[in-house]
Formats: sequence, structure tokens, C-alpha cells
Amino acid sequence: MQRRLPLALATLRTWQSERLAVTHQDLLQHKQFGPACRFFLTDVYAPQDFSERDEDILHVYQAMKRIMPAPIMRTLNLVIALNELTNQLDNQLVQVMVDDLQLTDAITSEMYAEAYRICDNYADRVRQINLIVDVGGSVNKLVRLPFVGLTLRLAHTP
Repeated sequence: MQRRLPLALATLRTWQSERLAVTHQDLLQHKQFGPACRFFLTDVYAPQDFSERDEDILHVYQAMKRIMPAPIMRTLNLVIALNELTNQLDNQLVQVMVDDLQLTDAITSEMYAEAYRICDNYADRVRQINLIVDVGGSVNKLVRLPFVGLTLRLAHTP
């Protein structure tokens, strides 16, 4: 049975996903980047409880770190760090929205901006942005490796 996100966190994730889809509509429509962006919005940063998946990834990471090539493990390490930081920041943001701003069922841009200011976690947000850039660059390099590119192409065939 799949676990459900707390309502306030699901509301935040929905709002953020919708905002990202509007803000980065050009990337969503881009031939090269669109599939990855859609995957991010539906399978990575969606209003779902991914805790079971995240635990599975950590177990796989521990088992694979001795046998997988360093570039793959570096990328996975970055993804795990980004995911953990993002979850921490989202939980902090939603806590402020509920406790200080009386979030019930809808988030406004003003509420989001105020919660962001109250959290006052600029250094962590900069770290999050840097991790996003690092993950993107690392994945871009990985898909150019012959065995990774071939594996991804084969995954798309029947």
C-alpha cells in the first residue's frame, strides 16, 4: 500500500510543480530536455510520497557503490543529496506555512514568498541550486557515455 503525503506537503508540491511547469514551459517543450523535465515533474517532484522509493535507492546505492563506475555513483550521490536537502527545505517551508501563515488548502504566491522569507535559509537554497546544476551536468555527461546511452536507448524499445 502506497503511503500518502501529508495534505499540506502535497499542496506545496502541487503548487511548486505547477509553478515550475509555467516558469520552465520552454524546457518542457524542448525536444532534448522536455522528457527529462516532464519526468522530474511527474516522477521526482510530484505530490506523492516517494519515501519508499527513496529508501530503496539508498539500499541499492549501498550495494552498488563498490561495483558501479565512479561517474554513475557520483551522480547518484548528488541526486541523493539533492533529494534529502529538498525534502528538508520543503518540510521546513510547509511547517512555516501551517504554523505561521495558517495554510489550509491553497497556497498563494504571496504566502509562498512570505514563508520563504521566514525560513531564512539562503545558504541551503544556494546549495540546493548548486546541486541541481551539478546533477544536471553529471547526468548530461553520463548519457554521453557509450554504455549508459546504449542502455537508455534499449530501455525505450519493446
